Amino acid sequence: MSGAGDEPLPLYGLPDAWPGERRRRKHGPRGKDVLDVWSGRHSLTGSDSAIEVCSQRRAIHEGLGGSLRVTGPEDLIRLDAAWAAIVSAHEEELEALRTTSGPDAVRHRVHELDEAAQRIAHDAAAWQSSQLTIDGRSVEAIEMTYNGWWVVLHIGIDEVADVYVYGPPGARPTPLVLESISPAAY
Repeated sequence: MSGAGDEPLPLYGLPDAWPGERRRRKHGPRGKDVLDVWSGRHSLTGSDSAIEVCSQRRAIHEGLGGSLRVTGPEDLIRLDAAWAAIVSAHEEELEALRTTSGPDAVRHRVHELDEAAQRIAHDAAAWQSSQLTIDGRSVEAIEMTYNGWWVVLHIGIDEVADVYVYGPPGARPTPLVLESISPAAY
């Protein structure tokens, strides 16, 4: 994972595939760490909400930085997954702050939400075992909820990308089944 994978990430989606987006960025003190993310969005019928699937790899060369509470890649992926659910749960509130109170109020609220994501990411009691099927194979997964928003996370090993799925209240498919998507979906 020295470059977080120059080869395309595996792509996963609900059985009805959809186009996605790949983002690579450098981070860390000297920009040597790499985050490689593919995400796809599945809009829900009759709703502005969507279920999102993210696959990602990290290459950590410069240390974990950022938060002293982050102790390893597993903490980082849990933080990313928790953050996705939390910020989605507060999307309308943040947009209202942006238009009525300005950037300082938004920054303050985002900082509070980040602290909540940090707490949840590092609280083992906040996560429970979950069921997730990828390409017909049951994988170990964990799940948490926040204000009705849910996130299901599978933490891969070695070159296997981490995968998380999240969405609004009442939208979690049961069973939660992901399938490979053609690389043409990039």
